[in-house]
Amino acid sequence: MLLGRVNERIDLLTDLKRFAAEYATARKDRSDGEQKRMDQRAAERMARDAEPWSRFFALDHSKAAADLSELLSAYYKELIDLDEKGENLERQKERLNKLIELTRKQTEDVAKLRTLLEKYRTRPEAAPWDGWLAGQLAPGGLKAEADVYHDEVARLTAVGGANARRVAALTGNAAPEKPVSAADQTQLAATGGEIGQARAELLTARVRGLTVTGVKIGAVLLAALLVPPVLMFILRRAIRGGTDAAGNPSPVLAALRGVLKIGTWIAAAALVLSVLGYDVTALVGGLAIGVLAIALAARPMIADVLGSVVIFAERRFQVGDVVRLGGGEPARVVGLTWRSTALKSAAGLVMSTPNRKVTEGTVENLSRGTETYDTLAVTISTDKDAGRVVGVIRAALAQCKNLSPTDQGVTVVKFNQRGPVKVVEYRFWWFLKDYEVRNKTRDEVFARIAVGLAHEDMTGIEVTLA
Repeated sequence: MLLGRVNERIDLLTDLKRFAAEYATARKDRSDGEQKRMDQRAAERMARDAEPWSRFFALDHSKAAADLSELLSAYYKELIDLDEKGENLERQKERLNKLIELTRKQTEDVAKLRTLLEKYRTRPEAAPWDGWLAGQLAPGGLKAEADVYHDEVARLTAVGGANARRVAALTGNAAPEKPVSAADQTQLAATGGEIGQARAELLTARVRGLTVTGVKIGAVLLAALLVPPVLMFILRRAIRGGTDAAGNPSPVLAALRGVLKIGTWIAAAALVLSVLGYDVTALVGGLAIGVLAIALAARPMIADVLGSVVIFAERRFQVGDVVRLGGGEPARVVGLTWRSTALKSAAGLVMSTPNRKVTEGTVENLSRGTETYDTLAVTISTDKDAGRVVGVIRAALAQCKNLSPTDQGVTVVKFNQRGPVKVVEYRFWWFLKDYEVRNKTRDEVFARIAVGLAHEDMTGIEVTLA
């Protein structure tokens, strides 16, 4: 029995040594896993003590709120550390109390054993045992060992009291009365003390920060609402209203309005996230790369869109006008979208020309009000007077009902003298009342000229119509 108590004492002393080493280990010297476990406990405790509406105020990411939040987190980490130290002290005192009880029982066992050896005390072999037993019962023996344990319990109680006072300073909660364990003090809600003060200051800082954040977000949203209309107003003024002659709104401006709204709200969303404290660098960079990739892949389409803006801004023509692109045949503009310009030829064929081609080439507007400009090239080679041919052509033009009788004329484009032979190139011009019958009118002009020339003496005269 005595040997068993000795072994039990050794186990208890080993536990005491281990607990004392754990208590003396600073938090920073503990393993990463242990530190993360304590941080998790601190976060859970802080969330448990927080008010339900505090999550809303956590949207504030101002520097003052971040500093106070970090301070509050440090307080809770210290509180968890004190909680675990309190549990450690309780385990140490439990082992010490067991050692005290074990020492008392061992004292009783030694006294009984010495009584049993009383009658053998005169024997030489019993003398060492009797001396050892007497030493255990002496004031410097088991009693002194028990006193050491009592002193250690008193010291640990004092340390626990100091920890309890620190917990009270942190939480505002006094240490519970016995028989409740002092470690339970750390489990009470922290409503006062340094934690309560830090939480109150954090709430004030977050309310102030959210007010500023709300004003910033409101300004961003207001700008997102106002910028597109203002820019569209400027564009409409720049292109003189943004409507065609019939008053129809420009489809290009409608498309630009949509693109502008989307771009503005994307920028507003990025700014709002930035105001809320989120890092939008990666988001903005990704959007920029995406836009660049799309722009490279859709360069022709973007050129068409920009071409449509140029067309409406310059107003070189509008829907309903007859134009000549480059050196092509005249055609009436019957439609304009953000990608192409729809042209209808005199033959009734409709073709779509990319807007970039329209802006890159030469555009000749042949319309004047409801009439359309048209020409006829005439080349005369003769050694006689070319005036007779010119007179025949003038008479033929005067007989065509689809031509404006007052808006006609002839211009000498080129004159070349080759000995007695003169080569004269004329351009006869007129305005058509109805462009849709242009080809029919030109056929009529050619027919009347042919009839007129048939009645003239054309000997030595060569006429080319184009």
